[in-house]
Amino acid sequence: MPGLLIQTPVTEQSTCAHQECGGDILKPSARTILERCDVQELRELERLRRLGWNEAALQSYYDERRRNADEHGRLAFETQRYYYNAVAQSMHELIAIAGVIPKSGIYDFLVINCLQGGHGSAILQSAPRAFGVGIDPPSEHAEGTFLLDKLDKKLSRRYMRIECDLGTDEHPLFPHIHNFDLVILGGNRLRVHLHPDEKETMLSIPDVLGSARLIGDFIAALAFVQAGGTIVARLSHLEEFPSTHLLYLLDAISDTIVVHKPAFRGSGATRPWFHVVAKGVAATDEHALLKERYLAGLRGLWADLRGEGTNASTARGLRFDDLDFVVSTTDILDPKGYLPRLVELGRGVWKTQAQAISDFLAKKGVRLGDV
Repeated sequence: MPGLLIQTPVTEQSTCAHQECGGDILKPSARTILERCDVQELRELERLRRLGWNEAALQSYYDERRRNADEHGRLAFETQRYYYNAVAQSMHELIAIAGVIPKSGIYDFLVINCLQGGHGSAILQSAPRAFGVGIDPPSEHAEGTFLLDKLDKKLSRRYMRIECDLGTDEHPLFPHIHNFDLVILGGNRLRVHLHPDEKETMLSIPDVLGSARLIGDFIAALAFVQAGGTIVARLSHLEEFPSTHLLYLLDAISDTIVVHKPAFRGSGATRPWFHVVAKGVAATDEHALLKERYLAGLRGLWADLRGEGTNASTARGLRFDDLDFVVSTTDILDPKGYLPRLVELGRGVWKTQAQAISDFLAKKGVRLGDV
């Protein structure tokens, strides 16, 4: 199936034909990966992305998509319901492919950034004895309208939604929060919508609020998943920082990971989003110790991103060396290190997105050229 890869964690690295290049490497990117490993799927995706970016007739379309994302919580009800159904369909697909939930027994799950409630809807439908908790930022910061209680009151009886800012404490402890069988990161909108050439020169990510929220979400996921449980994270741009490092983190502390990008239109197949499912998190003593080490590093980083105390003027976005305590960029891009594993995980995602972009551009009358 397009976009899917199931693998055990990295132990023995596969070989990868590559070409070395000189110069300092600032961050993982499609360019730096392709300089070391000629990945056909990624090369084609980059070609198609540039076609779209350089097509003036499409700029109004892209501008509208960005406005919709920025004003997500103020969209019309029917548009909100469309997103609700699309997320639910993606979650149903992930459940079927990755075995996210057990076939029987009581099952507790947590959704961080539950938005309209599509993740919870799919799980509650698939598991009659599942019980869920959803966390969203306070209403004034919420990015969507919660619809589960409006569209399916029966399912919503097994789901509790809490409004809270995970950034108010290192390790927020709520009366309904405990160690969950499954923790879902519903998606942090880290804004990096820049031209590919501009991205290559960036030393840090300008989205200050999104950076802190992303790290805060991962802190909560690692803190609240039970030993041997599952984490589902929705990330963007598998070939770029910070997804490369966060993917490595989940890979390193889990028994098995699944990487998948739904191909249907409603899932945003043309967008760079993908899902990673980490199963058997911290199931061994070695993985548990590694998880705690990463968790401590993330908490320190989270405090640094938010600035000193409540002084917002010292808050900052992620820099490309911030996750070096997990893995260095040098190791990520090393053809004898993690790079073959990253390419192995990314091929299906890049192929699925490239096909979706190709179909979209063809419908818009853009000449695609040679493949």
